[in-house]
Order: sequence, then structure tokens, then C-alpha cells
Amino acid sequence: MPSYEECIAKIANEVSVQKEDRQKYTKDYEVIINNIMELMQKTDPVFKKIYRGPSLFGSYLDNIKLVAPDEFDVHFLLQFPFHESIKVERDFQRPGNVKLQLPLTSYVYGTNSELVWQHFKNLADSSRYFMIDKLKDWVKEILEKAQIDKYYVNTPGGGKYQLKYITKGVAHTVICKNVNDGREISLDLVPAFKIDLSHWCNNNWFAEREFPSIVGQNQRFYFAVPKPCGRDRDANISFSMCMPHLEKDLINGKQNLKPTLRLLKSIRDKIDGGYLMKSYFIKVVCMNANEGYVRHYAFWNKPLGELLLLMLDEVINCLNRECIRNYWNPSKNLLEGLPSQKVSDLKQSFQKVKNDLNTFSRQRDVNYHEIRRLFGESVV
Repeated sequence: MPSYEECIAKIANEVSVQKEDRQKYTKDYEVIINNIMELMQKTDPVFKKIYRGPSLFGSYLDNIKLVAPDEFDVHFLLQFPFHESIKVERDFQRPGNVKLQLPLTSYVYGTNSELVWQHFKNLADSSRYFMIDKLKDWVKEILEKAQIDKYYVNTPGGGKYQLKYITKGVAHTVICKNVNDGREISLDLVPAFKIDLSHWCNNNWFAEREFPSIVGQNQRFYFAVPKPCGRDRDANISFSMCMPHLEKDLINGKQNLKPTLRLLKSIRDKIDGGYLMKSYFIKVVCMNANEGYVRHYAFWNKPLGELLLLMLDEVINCLNRECIRNYWNPSKNLLEGLPSQKVSDLKQSFQKVKNDLNTFSRQRDVNYHEIRRLFGESVV
């Protein structure tokens, strides 16, 4: 019979996206997203002027997706002709959020900017701050006018995908169904304004944690994303600072960090049907833990089963305190707003898994099927 570490290594391999699957889905995704964005540009002249391309974020970008890479989180980047004159302000009520203010006039930028300025003036409040609800309505209007639900995309591999558009929270979701084999790909599209610190000044970095010093000058940017953060009036003009590419760099090159993240997510899939413990929360727990071990260069080279137990402890401690500190803004609690009872139930579920894994780790030989049941059905 195999050892505990051998079982954990086998499960980690099973929940990981296989290279051939990643390539297959990625090729189809690239064709589909390009077709969608071309449709949007043909439909709306303002969108055509400010669209700057797609940018992946989330589990797919970080390479911590489980099994089938059939869900893509995508920022579609927007940039104005007069982007250097957009005023970026700190939102003092919400750590890690900013407000974006349109300049008083587009006259000095030439007639090519007038169309964009006039349009976004209608998407701003009386003080010229961009409004989240109006931005979402505008994107929705573009996708509906494009009649995306009547559109098919043919991919080089012979796939033919029928598209269906739905709104879901901050994202604009497109479900793409392959009419030949029934396979589905889901795209969550989120608008994002790229705040380039090399064009603006570093005074526009409003996170509590300092900008990483190792990042090159051409990589000094973040995205301002219209993520809901309350119901009061000011929440409607408050954009979240998102740093997916910085976070990718932070977790890259650390031997067993990503396999540990995948295992934690698989356990979450088993015990948390409502996904209260979001994938991003789990990543932040590990990013915060990494700061504590930063002086121990070989920490992530520890055996995978040992790391899994250590990171389960980190998750359980956070749930016990009802607090996961945002990596970039430690004063912000990611669990704020979740019912205490739900958090307590999650803690108990993770603790039970940890106890079972502890028992297995002390055994010389382990029944693989018994340890397998602790992980989600994504394990095949």
C-alpha cells in the first residue's frame, strides 16, 4: 500500500489540469474571445476607440485551476485617448479602492477624443466620477445589440460554439456550447481600467502594502475594476484595485505552493457547496503565509502532504478568527459580512479534514480510496 505522501502526490496530479487539455481549451478560448471583442467593437464606436485587449485573471492565469480548464475569467482592458488626465483618487472609506474622475473637457485632446469624453460624461455623476451601474449597463447594451446569442464561433480544431450571454454580478458571462460534442466553455468578462504607474505617478498606488520593488518599470500597473462594495451612493463610484499579474508573480517559482493551492481548493469543493470560501480567499491565505516564511527559502520545497497540513492550519486559524487579511490592504477583512455561523461551520469542516489527514500522515501504509474521499469530485 502507498504512503501518505504518495497518495497526496497522486491526488495533486489528478486534480491538476493536464497539459494537452490546457492547450485544447486555450486555443478555443482565444478564438472565442477575439470574436466576441470584434463583435463589440463593430457594435459600439466608443468601445472600439478605448478597447485595449483581453487579460486573464483568476485560477487560469495563476495555473491553479482544477481538472478541466473550461472557465475563463477575463478582464477586457479599457483606456481613454486622454487616459493620463483621468484623476485617480483614493477611496478613504474602502481600503484598496479608488475613484476615477473624468477631466473637465476633452477639447485639448483633439476632436478624436470628443466622442469618448461625451459618452463617459453620461456614465459619470455630477462630479464626473465614473459610475459602476452605468458602466455595467453600457457593456450589457453592447452585448445585447451585438445579438451575441445568435452567434456561432468556429475554432481551428473543428469546434463550433453557440454563444449565450447572461449577466452575473460584476461579470458579463458568455456560455459557449460546442454543438458537436456538448462541451461548454464559460467566459466571465469584466471591464477594467489599466492604471499605469509609469505614465501616471506613483502617488496613484493606494494599497497599504508598498508596490513590490522587484517589479520592472514596464510592469508597474494595476487594474481598477467595478466590483460591488456596498449599497450607499459612494459605493457606486468606488473601483477595486486588482493586481492579478503581481499576484501571479508572487506565487510563481515556489516549488509546491501551487499544488498545495489546488489540493486546498479540491477540499473546499468537497465541503463547501456554496463556495463561501472563494478560491481567491484560499490564495490570499497562502500569500499571507508566504510572507511569514519569506526568510525560509526552502519552505515550499517541503513534502506536499506536510505543506497541505500546514496550510490547512492557516485556513482554520483564519476561520477561527473570522478574518482573512487582504494581502494588499491588511486592514480589509475578506470574510467581513459572512454570517458567523457559516464561518464556524466551514471551520469545523476544514478541521475534520485536517484531523483525518493527520491520522493518515502517521500511518505507514494508507488506503488511497479512504484518503481520496476527503477531496472533491474533481478527483478522477
